[in-house]
Order: sequence, then structure tokens, then C-alpha cells
Amino acid sequence: MPSLNYVPESAALILDELQPTLLALPDATVATPRVTRDTALALTETMTGAYGPIAGRIGEVLHPDLAKARAEGLASLPNRVFAFYAADVYADKAFTPEVKRRRTELGAAVREHEASLTPWAQAVFRDDPEAQAELAAIARGRGYVDDADDVLRLCRLFTDRWDAVGALLPFEPSVLTQATADATALLAILKRAEGVDPARDLARRAYTYWASEYQALLALARFIHWDDPSAAARFPSLAEPRRTAPAPEAAPPAAPAPTPAPTEDAPTT
Repeated sequence: MPSLNYVPESAALILDELQPTLLALPDATVATPRVTRDTALALTETMTGAYGPIAGRIGEVLHPDLAKARAEGLASLPNRVFAFYAADVYADKAFTPEVKRRRTELGAAVREHEASLTPWAQAVFRDDPEAQAELAAIARGRGYVDDADDVLRLCRLFTDRWDAVGALLPFEPSVLTQATADATALLAILKRAEGVDPARDLARRAYTYWASEYQALLALARFIHWDDPSAAARFPSLAEPRRTAPAPEAAPPAAPAPTPAPTEDAPTT
């Protein structure tokens, strides 16, 4: 199996060989990359390395035809990720230097917004089950698209509940306005590139081709290790949390519940 510590010079050739397969993928199945090409390389290295001890068990838990498909998928995973890497690099050339600079700036700003807003959301919404459910689905990606989506969802949480929690927060609504603007601008750059550039479409197809097999191998590995708590770390998902947000230095107190006014028919004590 080729090393994943570097991208081989043959990556472009691998992409050329796979291009007919990529172009044949149904349009409805083509996905927007949820991880960067560098993260995809790292995930593939982790997955292929962790599969070594259990590769021989694939035939024990699957029908022979499925076992053959997964074994072939495991063997092809490095070439799939190299094709995605090469296609993504090529697609990046569609960006002008100015657009690349702006994308990088917005990406950094959006990640900073997420890092600062997340701990406050966890603190002030700790007694709000609906908000907690929303927070549980946030901060689960590894790329620009996920970062921007997370920030937009955080901003909506704060904005929708500002009357209840605004007094507990150390920032003004203008912070949420700026965070929303930055996240929206980042998504606009990414979606504009995807919509007009054939190279970006090929990169999305290469990502889909890699991610579909990665997810199939992930599901199989976790099934084999269903009773092993460490399986999630050894076989990481594309949607595992990137980081654990630190708690605020001094978490604000929970807002006291309002005391209902007595009514005429309320019982007396």
C-alpha cells in the first residue's frame, strides 16, 4: 500500500485514469467536500493503518461478494484520495490570487467566530433542551463549508433568544451580524466556484468517490468492533468534532426562571 505521508507525482495520472469513472457518477450523488484534501489524506492513512489487523475478518462478517467489494475498496482507498487531492489542487487554480486570499481570510475569521461563540452558547443554553440539541449538531465538520454552516447556526441560536440571554453575554448583537456576514461571504465564494468551474465539479466527484468508500469501510470497521469503545478514535468519521471548545473563564450564571403571577383561581397556601 502506498505511503500517505506525501502525495506522489503520479497523483495526476491516477486522476486521469479515474476520470471516466468520476464523470459517470450520477449527478444526484455528487457531494460537496466536507473535509480538506489534507484532512482526507490523514483520515485515509489512519483508516488503512487501523484496518491492517482486521482485514482478514472482512470475509467473516460479509457475504463473499460484499467482502470482495470492501477488500477492493480498501486497496483502492489511497488512489481515491490521491485523485481527490490532485483534482482539488487543480480546481484551486480557478481561483484568482485575490479570491484565494479572501477565502483564506474569511476562513480564519469564521473559525475565530466559532471558537469564541461556542463556549458562550454552551454556557447560556445549558438549560435549554432545544438549543442543546442544536449545539450537539454543531462543530462536527473539518472544512470551510462546515465552519460557515456552524457559525450561521450559532448566530441564529443567539439571535432567536437574544431577549432571554443577551444580558448574560459579553458581546453586542453587532458581533453576530459580523459573524453572519463573514460566514455568508465564505459560502458565496465556495458555491460560486463550484457552480461555474468544471474542474471544481471534477474535484467534488473525486471527493464523492473517495468518501463513499471511506464511509463504507468505516461502517464495517465499527460493526466489527461494536463492543470496543476505542473504535471511534481508531476509525474516525468524517463528522467527528474537530475540537472541544474551551469553557469561558467565568461561565455566566443561569438566568433565574420568572415567577408566575398569581391568578384569581390559583390555590392559596
